[in-house]
Amino acid sequence: MNYTQWYAQNGKFSKHEQWIKDNVILEVIMGSHAYGCQNKDSDYDILSIVLPRHEHLYPQDYGFILDFDNIPSFKRKELKGKNKKVIIKDKPVEAEWISLIEFFIQAGLKGSPNLIECLFAKRSLVTVGTKMGWYLRDNRKKFLSMKTFHSFKGYANGQMHRIRQRNPETEDRRLIIEKYGYDIKMAYHTLRLLDQLDQILTIGDIDLMRNKEECKLMRKGEWGDFDRFDKEFQRRIDYVTDLSRKCNLSPQPQEGALKALLLEIIDEHYPKDSISRNQEEFISTKDIEIKFNSIIEEIRKIKN
Repeated sequence: MNYTQWYAQNGKFSKHEQWIKDNVILEVIMGSHAYGCQNKDSDYDILSIVLPRHEHLYPQDYGFILDFDNIPSFKRKELKGKNKKVIIKDKPVEAEWISLIEFFIQAGLKGSPNLIECLFAKRSLVTVGTKMGWYLRDNRKKFLSMKTFHSFKGYANGQMHRIRQRNPETEDRRLIIEKYGYDIKMAYHTLRLLDQLDQILTIGDIDLMRNKEECKLMRKGEWGDFDRFDKEFQRRIDYVTDLSRKCNLSPQPQEGALKALLLEIIDEHYPKDSISRNQEEFISTKDIEIKFNSIIEEIRKIKN
């Protein structure tokens, strides 16, 4: 199913956002479905990568001047949370659309775990894939570097810090902590991040479902108590930290390769020789006055 089309056709996009539905190059079902840990009540989390409009990429061709005009742009749109969740075919759905440029910045240069993962989700979870969307997925390993490792590790440590604090933000989470002694839903995400860290360092790839059985046990409250989890977390984080000192992963983001890939996708979508660009001519008041006077003179001659 094309979820973006549904949102556009059901009044979830303004008239100024309708262009998004024609510029999606990749739409993927993420969240628990991508990790193989969904249950009958799981939401559908949709992430779409959108190629910006031509005028967003080349504003000078439309009469806009950088640092002088308010340049039109698009970074991301989110329809998430309790009040923005929709029901599609009896399933609760949340969605996010991110500009291809912003995606490269956040996933490629900053190593955002939530974004990078969409390039590694199973092919069956891709609901929209253009030629360049699949090409982007084929080049997903270019997004991996030690920056990725540190971003994933930082996210895992952040999750563990929140688990140890036992300070729930919702009533549902409070009940989970009371029942199991810690937030097992947050803990299952921590386990998968630890496994992904291992994969990044050892095989230079990510299978989001590789440790789904362990994550399912955690999500059902059958993995073990908090003390065991706390010790296991520290053991695994120490293990991947030691691995990181010996791996051959690029120490910095592959900025040159990423930029070349980004340009290739843009040029394929907007070929330079086929773009009909806005060629408005800017005319001064003096030019108008001269032209007007010449017309008056021609009329005078005709009358004579």
